Amino acid sequence: MQRACGKRAIRVQIIMKRVTRILTTLAIASVAATAQAEVTGNIGWMSDYIFRGIPLSNSSAMLGLDWAQDEGGFYTGVWAANVDPGAELDLYGGYTGQVGEIGYGIGVTVYTFTEAFDDNATEFNLSGSWKFLALEANFGKYDSNPQQDFSYFAATVEQSGFYGMLGTWGNDFDGDYIRAGYRAEYLGLDFDAYYNYSNGDLIEFFGAGTGSDTSIVLTVSKTFSLSNLGKAFSATE
Repeated sequence: MQRACGKRAIRVQIIMKRVTRILTTLAIASVAATAQAEVTGNIGWMSDYIFRGIPLSNSSAMLGLDWAQDEGGFYTGVWAANVDPGAELDLYGGYTGQVGEIGYGIGVTVYTFTEAFDDNATEFNLSGSWKFLALEANFGKYDSNPQQDFSYFAATVEQSGFYGMLGTWGNDFDGDYIRAGYRAEYLGLDFDAYYNYSNGDLIEFFGAGTGSDTSIVLTVSKTFSLSNLGKAFSATE
């Protein structure tokens, strides 16, 4: 997304408070519906932070917190990563389900940034999956001046840890990218190594340079259950 230099911290705080209230209400309603839920945390590092084909930062740390019902249902969470300058903070929530071999999801994601790195954005998320195929469609608004509408579509094929992805931006935005990689778990850590190619339209539209861009990226992360930690703490009382 195009970087902005006029964003004010107070506007970020107002948006974050409003979205936090919405996601908190969703979580409370979900807890009331069922007690079968899991709280997890995650922490990790990316050699390059490439968001949907857009290079955002070199060597970025990340962390997150998620609440989700078991085997599908409501979910909500927060995710953060350092960018240069400042940080990105994402808030999201929604619902996922499964009908036979077909999975589906619907949700909302809000992207906020500090240090005038970028303008904020809000998007509506749709997803579907079948065996080795996953599809997603996202529609949102970007708080630029003037405001811009965007769409983002992606298709991912994965088998035995190997995967390939094709993503494309639309509406007021423009550009495409492809990604090929391998995911695996080793010694309790999640590894993701991939090759990313973003075409010139995407790189130039988002002001990340001229011409196409290629990158080889390594991501290392760890997910842990906070629910189990809470149960262990309660057992010691």
